Amino acid sequence: MFSVARLDASQGVRREKLHKLWEYVKECSETGRAVDIGEAAFTTSLNLMSATLFSMDFAQFNSDTSQEMKDVVWGVMECIGSPNFADFFPVLKSADPQGILKKTKIYFAKLFAIFDGIIDEKLKSGGGKDDLVEALIELSQRDDAELSRNDVKHLLLVRDPYKWVESDAFMPERFLKHNMIDYRGKDFELIPFGAGRRICPGLPLAHRMVHLMLATLIHNFGWELEIKSKEIDMNEKFGLTLQKAISLRAIPTKL
Repeated sequence: MFSVARLDASQGVRREKLHKLWEYVKECSETGRAVDIGEAAFTTSLNLMSATLFSMDFAQFNSDTSQEMKDVVWGVMECIGSPNFADFFPVLKSADPQGILKKTKIYFAKLFAIFDGIIDEKLKSGGGKDDLVEALIELSQRDDAELSRNDVKHLLLVRDPYKWVESDAFMPERFLKHNMIDYRGKDFELIPFGAGRRICPGLPLAHRMVHLMLATLIHNFGWELEIKSKEIDMNEKFGLTLQKAISLRAIPTKL
């Protein structure tokens, strides 16, 4: 799904999602409403993935009806990315002292319920969207298939101080001085997507989308902070991906 040929063929989907992001920010600029940058980027990314996998949007900007889906995805990401004492002390596994296992089961039960609904709808409609789910369903229905419905549901789912000065500090400009460092798993000084067999399969998509999403926000609008720049909280919180503890909010203005 993320090969160069497939990504070239699906550029219309990416253009559509970025246009929706632009429309949402434009509406906020006209009303003087602040934009939660992380939430807007997450909604765009989630819809891009869901359109690629399921041929549908999972979330809408400022929509209560889609908030549940976003909460489930956020919950799964936080549970998977949170440090679990039981991983370091297996004797605590049955006790689940942090409640991470319990919360993870709840979120995955909700997520699989959503996947079940999507699969049922695909089976009723007979397909025709040419997405990943339909490809997996087709494989599972073959006589010699080794995939079950349960398999289909599950398939949908560096800070080294010796290498970097102030390795825990947020200094993205450091990578401009090391232009020979490749982030695609070849240099272990910087492996945001992992490396080898466990490298993130969505890397080619991220490589195309991050620049376009950032350009959509920066080149089409001016931005003003809701608070003074000195008051911005730069603390982070645990999760599958690094995120700010307090979301960055800014007011877009017309250029």
